[in-house]
This record gives sequence, structure tokens and C-alpha cells, in this order.
Amino acid sequence: MKGLSREDLSTDLSRLDFDLESLPTQRSLGLQWDLNKDYFLFDCHIQDRPVTKRGLLSSIHSVFDPIGFLSPILINGRLILRDVIASGIEWDLPLTTEFEAKWYNWLGSLADLECVKVSRSLFNVSLSEMSNPELHVFSDSSEKAIAAVVYVVGCSSAGEKKASFVMGKAKVAPAKGHTIPRLELCAAVLATELYTLVSENLGVNIADTHFYTDSRVVLGNIGNQTRGFHTYVSNRVQKIRRVSSPKQWRYVATDKNPADIGTRGASPKELQDGLWLSGPTFLCTQETPMSNEFFPLLNPQLDVEVRTDVVTMKTSVGSNARLETDRFERFSSWSRLLLALSVLVHVVSSFKKCCSQRGWHRCSISSSPESKSRATEVVLREVQYDCFKAEVDALSSQSPVGSSSTLVALDPFLDDVGLLRFGGRLRQGDFPIEEKHPIILAAKHHVTKLLIRHYHESIQHQGRLFTEGAVRQAGYWIVGG
Repeated sequence: MKGLSREDLSTDLSRLDFDLESLPTQRSLGLQWDLNKDYFLFDCHIQDRPVTKRGLLSSIHSVFDPIGFLSPILINGRLILRDVIASGIEWDLPLTTEFEAKWYNWLGSLADLECVKVSRSLFNVSLSEMSNPELHVFSDSSEKAIAAVVYVVGCSSAGEKKASFVMGKAKVAPAKGHTIPRLELCAAVLATELYTLVSENLGVNIADTHFYTDSRVVLGNIGNQTRGFHTYVSNRVQKIRRVSSPKQWRYVATDKNPADIGTRGASPKELQDGLWLSGPTFLCTQETPMSNEFFPLLNPQLDVEVRTDVVTMKTSVGSNARLETDRFERFSSWSRLLLALSVLVHVVSSFKKCCSQRGWHRCSISSSPESKSRATEVVLREVQYDCFKAEVDALSSQSPVGSSSTLVALDPFLDDVGLLRFGGRLRQGDFPIEEKHPIILAAKHHVTKLLIRHYHESIQHQGRLFTEGAVRQAGYWIVGG
């Protein structure tokens, strides 16, 4: 005060003789400031308001506490208001006797705020003069509330560690729909929000930051690298990890967690003597509550927040002697597929012939009906083996088709070239083999779709029935077609 000019002082201070008279208490940003001892004081005289839901809301919000000194006390009033709202009482109707008794009991406890004193400065010297300043952020939740609190720790010139309250916050939890693990995760998010606010406004370079929670579930969620979470947990874990790393998070026992006071509430006397304003003792010693070891997920198979792992297995059937039918999907028409396969068959045949004659000459490309017929056999044989392997293997070994097979009603058999054909009662009929015993194909194979498209175009797009007739007449039976 002596360093300021008289014109800059308030009226009651400008008339004082600082050497002879005691400085009066001042009000600063809604708080009382004892200039003699440099303490913040609290004197919450709430005006008389109707004991209604609207009156409770107005009274609670009339207490100005932006830094969170009184959060454990104010949370008790907010919890009463939450219960009143949940009861469905109208805004301007009198409260029940039970709620009225709780409200007056809480108002009476505010008279003891005179015993609460908080030092205006963080330390007895400037924070910039403290070496290696660290931030320690605690979070906790209960069924009723979530809370977080931040402390700054620094070393004095004598090498002594000191801790000081920076900021705290307590919020009412939703009345229903949230589990304790979810609320603990919300408290961890609140801790990172407070850290961001404090670190941006403290005005010094922070050497290190540590976060604490007494929930092993939260630690497992934050450090998880292997399992996926559902949206609610996933979004909050991402918020936490955007601000902090899993290595910064530590476990702390509940009795050493000051944020626990913010979730349970406290009286003014408990606040003055408790951990909320002073912080746990281990902040100023070499003792640590527990190392930042890795905490795995607890029973991920039973955790409803963890996405279920779906294990899929793929089995590739075949040998090196068979073609891979997925290559047929590169072709968009039946004629192009046959042309490519006929060229391949011709080249292979010519190569074998040239090698048998111990010489080599350029193979000529043939598009004869014979090469196309052989190509058709190759394509259809590979498609059938891909779709009906069990049936082909059974018939190849002279065994009947299994009773559970989808083809058992078709009485299938293998012809001379190894193609699977429809059996039935027309064996003795005087018809072409394509009509008596059509080639069996699966409906959903790519080659089957190429065949259907080919015959659909060949009949000039006349419709489904005509297309089906053309496919049948060509000698193909499409299962489920």
C-alpha cells in the first residue's frame, strides 16, 4: 500500500497513516482481503430468500468462488438443489419439511466460514524464484459429485519443498445413467481441463506435471494400447491423452487424495484442517503414493465399455496345381475371361510340346473352338472346386455326397472331364448331355454372374425368364439362381 500513490487508493485507505493505523479489510473480486496478514477471508451472509427451488438456486449462485476454495462446502448446497430438482417440485412452491431442514442446516454451516483463511500468495516468495516448479493434479468421483484440484510444488532457495493450492473444482454428478468408472473418467477429464487453465495462466515454466486418481479402471483405460472402447469412453480417453501422457498418471490411495474431499463435501472446519487447501504431505517429501506403473484393463472380457474382439479366420483351400479363382474377378465379361484362359491354355500346351522336343520357338496364339472349350472346362472346374470342394472330393473318391450338402437333392456326379453335373431321372433319356445333366454352379460366384450377364445380352435383354431359359439351354444349373 505504501508503494502506491494516494490517488490510486480507495477512500478509506487514502486517509490512513500506514505507520500508525491498522489496515482495514478490503473486498477484492468478491473476496474479503485482510491487508495486515495478507489472507483471503470468507463471510457468506446469504440474503433471506423464499425456501423454494428458485430461492435455493439464487442463494447458491450468490456465493462467488471462482478459484474453488470453497468447492467442498458449496457442493453440499448444490447436492440439495439436485435432489429438490429430482423430486419434481415446482420452482416457486415451498419445499417439503425434509428439504427445508437440510437447507437451513447447510445455511447454518456457512456461519463457520469465518475460520477459513487462505494465503493470498502461493508462497512467501515469488513463484518465479522457486526452482523446478511442478503441478500435481488430483481427481476423484463419487455417486454424487466429481472433483479435481491442482497444487503447485516448488523448491525454495534452502532446498525445501513447498506445496500450495492453486485451483479446485467440484461438480454435481448426473442423478442416474452413469457408472462409477464413467464418473471417475469424467473426473480425470476435469483434471486435465484444470491443468490446461492453470498452466496457461500461471506465468511460469512448469518443470513437470503429475496426475493422480484412485481408480485403477481409469488408469487402465488411459494406458490401454490394445483394445477399443465404445464412444463414451473413447472420446474422454482421447481428451485426456491430448493433454497428458499415460506416464504422467499415477495411482493414489483414497485417504491421500484431496479430491475425495471435493466429492464428499466438508464443513468449514474440516476444510480448514483438511487436505483440500494444504495438499497431501507426500508432495513436500520424497515419498510417493505409488509409482507410475502400467495398469492393465481389469477384466476386459466383462467390461461393457470395451469393444468385443471379433476374430475371423480365413482358410485357403487348394494346392499349387489349382488356379486362384479370385483372379477371375478382374474380368467383366465371360468372353474376355474365356479368351484370356484359352490363350493361357494354349501357351502352356505349346510350352510343354516345345520342351518335349528339346527346342523352343514362338507359340502362336490360337482362338479355335477347341481352345475355348478347354478354357471353359478349366474355368468351370476351378469354380466348382472353389464352391463345392467337399462334394467334388467325395465324388472323386467314389463316395456319396454328405446328407448335409446343399447338392444332395440334385444327385450330382462327375463327368469325364471332372465337372460336377446334375443327376436326376433323365439319365436314360435321348437328350443332349447339356439338357439331361447341366453343369452345377453356385449363384453368388463372380463367374456365374458373368455367365448370366453373357446370356442376358445374347437374348437382347428380354427379361428374367428368357435369361433363365437361355442359361438352362446352354447347359448350366445355378443353385439358388
